[in-house]
Amino acid sequence: MKLTTGNFNEIMKSEEKALVVLAAFNKGGDGKKELESFQKVAKAWRRGGRDFSRPVWFVHVEGDKWAGWLKQAYGYVLSTRKDLD
Repeated sequence: MKLTTGNFNEIMKSEEKALVVLAAFNKGGDGKKELESFQKVAKAWRRGGRDFSRPVWFVHVEGDKWAGWLKQAYGYVLSTRKDLD
């Protein structure tokens, strides 16, 4: 699922205390490919992941849009393709 301002509290402050696997992707071709891979992992987890006492949710955000929050909340700075070259 995609994290948005509209569903932030429902996901990140859920009463279910879900374990959130959070991924951030930049726009563009590379980001789209990475998102597709992330979605495959999430689907595979649903088919055969470990049992936890809480639900596990795979959630992604638009890296460009959420960069400030990711840095503030987790100290995470998104890399760009230029950073990797």
